[in-house]
This record gives sequence, structure tokens and C-alpha cells, in this order.
Amino acid sequence: MRRISQVWALCFAGVALTACSLDEVTETKSVPTAGVRFINALPDTQAVDFRFVDRVENSAHWGIAFRNNPVTTSCVTGSTQIQYKNTQAGERRYRVFLNDTVQAIASTVVRDGVTTFAPDQLYTVLLSGRARTGSTPPLRLDIIHDAPPDPGAQVALRFINASSVAVDVRHYVASAAVPAVATWTNVAPLSVTSYVLAAPGQIRFNVRPTGGGIILADALALPGVAGSVGIDPLPGTTLAGSAVTGIFFDPPVSGSKAPQGSAFRTTTGSTTLYATDTTFARTSGSFIADCFFVGQRVSATGFSAANSGAAEITALRPQQTTGSTSLSATATGYSRAAGSFITNGFVVGQQITASGFATAENNGRSVITAVTATDLTVTKATPTVAEAASTGRTVIADAEIVVSRSTPLVPQASAASRTIAGERLLSFMWDRRPPRS
Repeated sequence: MRRISQVWALCFAGVALTACSLDEVTETKSVPTAGVRFINALPDTQAVDFRFVDRVENSAHWGIAFRNNPVTTSCVTGSTQIQYKNTQAGERRYRVFLNDTVQAIASTVVRDGVTTFAPDQLYTVLLSGRARTGSTPPLRLDIIHDAPPDPGAQVALRFINASSVAVDVRHYVASAAVPAVATWTNVAPLSVTSYVLAAPGQIRFNVRPTGGGIILADALALPGVAGSVGIDPLPGTTLAGSAVTGIFFDPPVSGSKAPQGSAFRTTTGSTTLYATDTTFARTSGSFIADCFFVGQRVSATGFSAANSGAAEITALRPQQTTGSTSLSATATGYSRAAGSFITNGFVVGQQITASGFATAENNGRSVITAVTATDLTVTKATPTVAEAASTGRTVIADAEIVVSRSTPLVPQASAASRTIAGERLLSFMWDRRPPRS
């Protein structure tokens, strides 16, 4: 036993001497790499795995569901799973597998092939079409070379149409009107546009069928966040030098394993809503904050049969208010000596709530029948009565969406468990970081 211990001691000593040798030089290879990201645009199947199978490396994209897990914040939709990963450059063999815990399913190859990646270049692998046999457009895999121009003091914008319809796309400053002329016209299904340059700012993308028609999508692009000491900027349209791509998807196929639900929808959620002859309205909440847009096709549920179903938004009205101010009451409504009801945004047909009056009849709900700068004429279940002006009074108008339908809406009182929802089919990703400040 002692002899064996001595042998082990000599071995450890040898290792220590080798490890501590000042003359020892260990060479490491500088392996050329490319950046590769993967997007699952299949609306009719489960999550998939994308990985390279010719060598072992930490570059796989695992469990990527349709649209790469989109997240919407402040009406900007992006994905936490669309990111570049380093992979060794050169000729590479890849495969796409179904993602599952059952081996027989997880070993199913959806797509495979060989491609070449150039060193220090960026690529997007886009899986699109339909996975189900006989469906159109058929499943395909495209490898897109992401080579945005250096936009200098501007930003570079691009569009990927991952849907099954041809579209016209406009980009525009969020505070401006949608331009009459499209930025990219007749963008074919499953195709990619070239980049265009634009001045930095809050930019929206507007998508509609080629030749016109109901708007399919309209949304804010990634705005970006300026960097600070030791922290890189987040790319976006407000930061010069950035490149941003908008991606338009088909809706998930109903009944398939593609994720469904609110991640793909602009929705009020189940809430309290009512209908007038032209609008859907709410006493609390905001249709604008919920990301609805003019021209959007929406569906109402939970209302009567006459009011449920499809509609097109023609106007959005946020909740309007006088704020706490000096108001008087008349036999026909409300008056003010300073400020303007018109400037405050009140319009005929809105339902309003008055508060702060000493006379009970002057508080509560009514409907505007006429508006001037100084007077609101209303109809009220219990008519208003004359009351002298005093401060600390408020009139608030409900938030509304004005809609167009094949059959007119029928006025319907407020009730809970109602929903307005529309498809949210536009997402964004960045292609180029702005320079550090």
C-alpha cells in the first residue's frame, strides 16, 4: 500500500510541475464565426428545434414556437427568442426537428440542408409556409444574409413578408398621417425587401393587401434605448445608425399546435363595454393603450347577436376630460366661462359623467347632443337644472372606437365579460446596432 501511495505522489508531482512550467505555451485557434438567428413562421404546427449537426457547439435554437414567443410592450411587439448566436463559419449542415419530450416525435426532421456562412457576417434562417402536407404555401426554409447598410445619421428599415398574401407596406412617423404611396409595393408572400433609409424617430409600419383594402397591421417599430457609460445602446428607430426589420406573419391556424391567444391579438380582454349606434365604448381603460388602430378589422364578443361579430375601426377616441375646473349647469347641460369643450375633444354622441356639482341631478351620466366651445347640450334620464359656476367640477367622456359594419350597431347598455379583439400580426427585430456614443 505504501508503494502505491508513493507512485501516486510522484504522479501528482509530475502534473504540478507540468502545469507550472514557465516555458509551456498553449495555442488556441481563432475560429472564424458568423451570427445566425432562427425564426419560426409556421402557423400550423408545434415548436421546433434548429441546430447544426456537423459539429458540437452551443449555437442551437431550442423550442422555438410560432413567431418566437412575441412580447408586446407599449404597443411594440418584438421577440425574446430572435437573437444571433455565434456559429463556426464555413460549410455547415443544419436540421430542423419537431420539439417534443417523446423521442419518436423529437427525432422527426422537418427540414435539413447544407449552407455556407461567411466569417463575421449575420444571417437569418426563416422557416415559413405550411407544415401540413398539401397545404399552401408549402413549407420552405430561407437563409437571409443580413447586410444592412451603414445608415450614418439615419436608420435603415426593411420588411419580411412571412405571410401567404402579397402586401403593400408603408413606414411613417408615428405622429403623422399614413402616406398615400407605399414604401414597398407588392411584397410577395415569403419574401424580403431591400433596406431604405429614414430619419430617426418613432416609426410605424402599415401593412395592407396589395392594391388596397382593410389594413392588416399597423404598429410601432422598436424605438431603441440610448446607451450610457458602460452600457451599449439598444437598437431602434429613434437611434441613428440602427437597422430594424418588420416581420408580417399569418395568424395561427385554429386548432393547430401553434400558440394561440392574446400574444397574437390586440384585445381589450374580458371587460365592461357598451355599444351606441356607431361605437363600442368603455368607462375605464383605453383602446389606444390596448394597441388598436384605425382601419383594423376587429371582432366583438359577449354582446347581443346584433352587435357581436366583425367590424372595422374608423376612428379612435381616448377618454376626454375637462379636468377639475369651473363649470355651471343649465336646464340643457353644462357651461364654462374659460377653456373649450371642443379643445378638450368632446363630440356629439359621447356618453359623459359629470361630478362635483352640489345638485344631485347635475351629476352622473348623460349623452352629448351638441357641442360648442363653452356649452355641452346633453340628454339625461334626470335632466340637469340650473346651478351657478363653481370650481372642482369635472366632465369625463368615455373612451370609444367608432366602427363600420355590414349592419349598424344597436345601442346596448354597459355589461361585463365583453371583448373587442383584432389580430396582431406585425413583429420587429433589430439587424444593426448603433455606434456607442
